[in-house]
Amino acid sequence: MQSVRKVLLCASVAGMVIIDYGATASESTDWLVHNPVSMMDWGSQNAEKAAQNAIDQLNKEMEAKEKEDEVLATMPDDQKKQLGEGWKKLQLAQKYGYEFQYAHAGYDQPNDRILISSYVIPRLIPLSMHSDVGKVDTDSCIALVEDFRKYIMGGGTAEQVALSWFGRSYPFSATPNFTKDLLAHIAVEISLDKYRFNLPPAIKCTEPFGGGPVTIVNAAKK
Repeated sequence: MQSVRKVLLCASVAGMVIIDYGATASESTDWLVHNPVSMMDWGSQNAEKAAQNAIDQLNKEMEAKEKEDEVLATMPDDQKKQLGEGWKKLQLAQKYGYEFQYAHAGYDQPNDRILISSYVIPRLIPLSMHSDVGKVDTDSCIALVEDFRKYIMGGGTAEQVALSWFGRSYPFSATPNFTKDLLAHIAVEISLDKYRFNLPPAIKCTEPFGGGPVTIVNAAKK
């Protein structure tokens, strides 16, 4: 690797001092300068950060629900019902008893789409009072992918969020239908299985980022 040399050249022209800094780039900095990040890479990184924030929030809510069930299990039925209904109003997720493992976002070239995904497994909740908590079935997978999409969006619209990831302030050099076309090529996916990183997963559900029908990619065996 060549050492970086700093050459200071000073010249007096018309009473002004011109300072020129010349430098020889090292191998690493030269490679980085000539291999810039694409808008796809940059936007996917933003999408992945948003997805990671979403699963962090979802996992916190899952833990809070678990503690809530532990408290309710020790209460008389009348108090349990009253308190349970009050807590239910504060809950945003449709399904509980799960753990989101990771977030990933990137370009799925074979399908020409930007895929935002997470792998989900059931949590171990021995005191749960709900028979449907932690189930690995299509209904749960559909609810989980909808929750995942909703939490990624936060309080914004799908168009606003997608453009903030991939378009910076505004895609001046992009096509006229950039935002609409971009949104049509972003999908959210959940892989659901009883075991961590079991591939292929029991069920895989995909939903358009803008909302719409959920596709069951790989249904669980009965």
